[in-house]
Amino acid sequence: MKPTVCDVGAHIAQLLPHNQRRGREIFFLTSKNLILELSPEEVLLYDSVDGRRTVDDLEKMHPGAGDRLLKWHNGRILELIPPITPPAPT
Repeated sequence: MKPTVCDVGAHIAQLLPHNQRRGREIFFLTSKNLILELSPEEVLLYDSVDGRRTVDDLEKMHPGAGDRLLKWHNGRILELIPPITPPAPT
């Protein structure tokens, strides 16, 4: 079963380092093979992904971002990192 926005709200969005944005276009490293072309609204969301904000945070800043982030995750544009639970005290 694929995750939904509700499932990943607490996850941190982290762009994958091997993708490179040039204007509105995303490429794999320095290749000329276009992976994705962003709309002007998506550029704002893409630039907001900083590796510290959760999906919920980004959704508050950019309504509808959760669905877009899931699509980018499935397209290997970014990773959704689950929250880390600290170890129980001993």
